[in-house]
Amino acid sequence: MHLAQIWTATSAKSPVNHHSSADLEKHRGIVGDRYHSRTGSFSTFEHSGRPITLISFEALIAVHKEHGLDLLAHGLHRRNLVISDCASLDLTELMNQRFQIGTAILMGMQPAHPCRFLEKTAPPGTYDALRHCGGIRADVLKDGTINCGDAIQLLGTPRRLP
Repeated sequence: MHLAQIWTATSAKSPVNHHSSADLEKHRGIVGDRYHSRTGSFSTFEHSGRPITLISFEALIAVHKEHGLDLLAHGLHRRNLVISDCASLDLTELMNQRFQIGTAILMGMQPAHPCRFLEKTAPPGTYDALRHCGGIRADVLKDGTINCGDAIQLLGTPRRLP
């Protein structure tokens, strides 16, 4: 698996911006992103797994083929990280796992089910198209820098979450 794309938005309703690299901060997310600054739509939820969202490149290609929706263009999926070369379309191999991208260490926390807000910013039908392949949420365990092209390395054995 590799990091294909990095996207951030400065606030809940602002457009997303593409980056070739980004700095991640422990328990906060990507520096400059809406969840890092606590201005994301779901920033008021206190449980972990909100700072970073990941989706597979392969899932976005499948959505394009099956539904005719090009969500890769301009980051219309509104996920932070697009991961390529995934064994599964929904990134389940990263759930409950510690993994490293660049010098940052993350923990796959929970599925990132799409929200109805997507229907306001993306083409009609996006919510339904991503219902079963919306990616995952992750927490940042160690600060670091990530770059497009970085390999995703699993660290240690899976950890069960309460």
